[in-house]
Amino acid sequence: MLFPNRNTERLFLRRICPLDRYFVLSEFSDPDVNQYLYDAEPVATLQEADELINFYTNQTEEKWNRWVIIRKEDNAKLGTIGLHCWQKKAGIVEVGYDMQKPYWGKGYAFEALQETIRFVREAMPVSEIRACIALTNQRSINLALRCGFQDSGETKTYHFHGADYPHAYYSLKLDEESIESK
Repeated sequence: MLFPNRNTERLFLRRICPLDRYFVLSEFSDPDVNQYLYDAEPVATLQEADELINFYTNQTEEKWNRWVIIRKEDNAKLGTIGLHCWQKKAGIVEVGYDMQKPYWGKGYAFEALQETIRFVREAMPVSEIRACIALTNQRSINLALRCGFQDSGETKTYHFHGADYPHAYYSLKLDEESIESK
């Protein structure tokens, strides 16, 4: 399994599975979570939650992953974090994350992102991790910058519900030493 479960001091990052269907429905139907997600409609039914889970769990080639972020002290599911758009030949992978509002500002997303970066450094032949972040999502931009990402100067615009939503790519270049050890 390329994307094993991970542990941090306070969190358990567990691969998404069918048992998460009610959480996925709750997470991706929440307006606060979906506020900056302009690439898909909010999840509205358990069937849609199952389809999202199936996307991550029934791959023929592991190129996408989603971990559920679980707080160890009480097994609360806080959000998700994952890797996607893995361009193997280019050595680039994108990271995406979301967190339920009651857990914002408590360092959980930082801890989960740091562990995801650690995993990529240790286990993937990747030279760059990227995050595509809405220009209005200052919390996410701050998190990426805090974790060492830099504005790449590259942009992308999502057209969603009749409006344009500009995004910037933030990039974390991995040092050659960590890549050569893979």
